[in-house]
Amino acid sequence: MFWARWVLGVMYGVSTTSAAPLKAEHRLIEQGPYAFVRHPMYLGYWLMLAGVMLVYRTWTPLILLTMTLASFSHRAQREEIALAERFGEKWKAYADSTLMFLPRWKNKARENL
Repeated sequence: MFWARWVLGVMYGVSTTSAAPLKAEHRLIEQGPYAFVRHPMYLGYWLMLAGVMLVYRTWTPLILLTMTLASFSHRAQREEIALAERFGEKWKAYADSTLMFLPRWKNKARENL
């Protein structure tokens, strides 16, 4: 998740609304962890919470994981709509070659690193 945040750079933003606003200078990122999955930051959070759950074996990480699975999935869908509207065919080509949350191991995007 830190790698994904670093790759986004100045395009990273936090929104407290239900919208997924893009910045004026926003560009489509297809390298780094985004070459493997379209939402690597969310995947990173989920993996971290799963690890915490395995280490501490309490209900709190499980509850947080369940909540973030639902909320981040919904947020990712809103982001994808905004990106599709902004980038059109370029987004479609990227989305067709990269899954939302799970990497395709035999993906040409791996060669872009």
